Amino acid sequence: MSAQGQDIRLDSLGHQDLMGLKERLGGDLERFANSANVLLRTSQTIEQAGSSISSLVKSKEGQQVLLPLTQSLYINGRIASVESVIVDVGTGYYVEMSCADGESYCKRKVSKLHDSLAGIQNVINEKQNQLVNVNQVISDKMQQQAAQAVDGSHALASLLTYVPKDDGSQALAGLLTCPQG
Repeated sequence: MSAQGQDIRLDSLGHQDLMGLKERLGGDLERFANSANVLLRTSQTIEQAGSSISSLVKSKEGQQVLLPLTQSLYINGRIASVESVIVDVGTGYYVEMSCADGESYCKRKVSKLHDSLAGIQNVINEKQNQLVNVNQVISDKMQQQAAQAVDGSHALASLLTYVPKDDGSQALAGLLTCPQG
């Protein structure tokens, strides 16, 4: 894994660092997925606009149509011209174009959005692979700690034995040594 051009050995990180990295990667994945969804919805909207321009060409001037104000609210209107359309080019700017230029503009815009979406999907895949690697290292470290704990308890159990007491019950007894240093 690379962080600002430096390779990081995941197995050299502590548990808290790994959990922090896992959390950060999860947040990154969520943000990139949200961005991808926004790009996808935007490209679908622009594709619909392009197909609307295509159907406008087949219409007649003066023909009555329903114009969408929102997704669920439409008003009556009449087609003023089948020769040109007004296209929203962003940040409050509108440009009058021929229908062919409007369709071409929509296709170019959708193509750019799909390229951006492909780039974000590559980043998402990379982040998912990194998250899988981090989860694997966390799992491996937890298994190692569990194995060490079991080994330690076996070693302790081999030093301890049950001995009978005067009242007939048993007590745990053994020799425990502490390293001196």
